[in-house]
Amino acid sequence: MAEIAETISGPEDTTLSSLDSKKRRHRTSKNLTIAQFSCRHPEWTYFHLRHISDASTPTAIDETSVSLWIDAALSQFLGLHGRAVPVDFLKLQGQDIHIRIPHDDQQALIAALSNWTGRNGDALRTVGWSSWDANAYAHDAGQDLFND
Repeated sequence: MAEIAETISGPEDTTLSSLDSKKRRHRTSKNLTIAQFSCRHPEWTYFHLRHISDASTPTAIDETSVSLWIDAALSQFLGLHGRAVPVDFLKLQGQDIHIRIPHDDQQALIAALSNWTGRNGDALRTVGWSSWDANAYAHDAGQDLFND
């Protein structure tokens, strides 16, 4: 039995000693990653809104009017908490409005705007929203179902 143990341990010792005498290669990765991070909780949600009016001709809209409409919708839905939601205007073009709000208030804005109509029949409809794309093309409010 002792002879078997010596023969088994013998080759291992020679292998280890031969590895120690050779230079060991250091493996380098083929793809060098300088920095890597994951963003699981986005800070902002981007909205694409459209102004809907009862008037036969579309009227020009401005930031002040849109800000008052969004504030009215949020305060009607959430009270004082709705007035505290910060809204940043990114772009106003024709009847299209692009804004951003904190991500935590996304569902509140969608619900508030879907139920709100102004005194003159003005309303803001959500065309799309996205947490990553400032163009807000992630959702299209189901309009693609009706397009040919």
